[in-house]
Amino acid sequence: MADTLTLMAVHAHPDDESSGTGGVLAMYSDEGIRTVVVTCTNGEFGDAPGKIKPGADGHDPDEVAGALRQLQDAISLNTFLVGIIKAPVFALIIGLVGCYEGLQVERNAASVGRLTTRSVVESVFLVIVLDAAFSIIFSIIGI
Repeated sequence: MADTLTLMAVHAHPDDESSGTGGVLAMYSDEGIRTVVVTCTNGEFGDAPGKIKPGADGHDPDEVAGALRQLQDAISLNTFLVGIIKAPVFALIIGLVGCYEGLQVERNAASVGRLTTRSVVESVFLVIVLDAAFSIIFSIIGI
């Protein structure tokens, strides 16, 4: 008996495969590979209270506006700006470390694995250190 390949996609909500992996699943299915989609919930917690869908009778668009107002009250402009400043710096560090370690790779899988792991560990370490440094700097300047 020949082994049959199976591709399994696990999604949290119904229809997630439509916006995520649907094309890949269809492609492999067309190639004769058995495809299975596992959906972990019925999506029942994604509705408004009372299981009311957006646009349905009883849906209150002001509820969403109220939630956005609460979010705006909870997050100051400074909090937003701190995130906007830190994110590109972290991305740059991760990119530089990845490129540096990637250029050190030799022509074998062990080297790729070792240096990939090293770049991840170095990047995480540097992001933690930089985040601490940012916290100190922002604390000193009062942000």
